[in-house]
Amino acid sequence: MTQTHYFRGWVGAFPTSISCLFDQFSTERFTTLAGVSDESDDFSEPATDDDYAELDRELQEARARVAEAPVETVITNHAVGLYELAAIHLSASPPDLEAAALAIDAFACLIEGLAGRLGEESSTLEAALANIRMAFVQVKQMTAGEAQAE
Repeated sequence: MTQTHYFRGWVGAFPTSISCLFDQFSTERFTTLAGVSDESDDFSEPATDDDYAELDRELQEARARVAEAPVETVITNHAVGLYELAAIHLSASPPDLEAAALAIDAFACLIEGLAGRLGEESSTLEAALANIRMAFVQVKQMTAGEAQAE
């Protein structure tokens, strides 16, 4: 039997409408592609129409929750994640300056590109950007100093 499952909608400029014909892919192929070992019971039972219906219901509920959140809040959360990513790379031993710089640049693109449009958190985010940039400069100088000492 061919089971077709559809996801409908848009995320950004990318459509999320996907039609999957599940009879083309065996459970074994999915577990192989996902790197699931033979000991895993994640796919021990074939998926049923009820499983797909439940998945679709959960997806629709998650989409509704995201749609209810103010866009400024969602973007701010993503921006904070980039800030944290930069901080993780700066605090690594040894610091990964290239990765930190990329995360800081991505954070800056959001904060500077959306200046004044992120609601009441805009000034906090701008201060966080200034702080992470300063931390980057300090860590870079410290690592350059350590390299010269050796």
